[in-house]
Amino acid sequence: MGCGTGSYVFKLGNEKKIEGTDYQEFDSWKEAPKLFKVANATNLPYDTGSFDTVSCFETLEHLSDPDGSLKEMYRVTRKNVILSVPNCVVPKVFLNSNLIYSHWNDPTHINFFNKKSFTELIE
Repeated sequence: MGCGTGSYVFKLGNEKKIEGTDYQEFDSWKEAPKLFKVANATNLPYDTGSFDTVSCFETLEHLSDPDGSLKEMYRVTRKNVILSVPNCVVPKVFLNSNLIYSHWNDPTHINFFNKKSFTELIE
């Protein structure tokens, strides 16, 4: 979920049965259109338990409803949900030098996670 241009999908597509989703279509998808679907993260177009594993890398920070998206990922998987988000704890070196951590000034980031907030969201 949140596959963007599909680099992970293309890489794993030769080894695994895989499908990527994102909120918009990307030109790169034309190489293998059957591997991709445009979908809303809170309403995935799959039956319950459709996948062994759902992965979502560096996407939840962009979503207006990360909780609903996690529930939807959980719904469509039988076994695993693999997640990653940027750790938005500002490193001391940035604080001491008045630099801004890039995740804080990315206008597409609307959620900022640290270990505690991410753990709470998942639980």
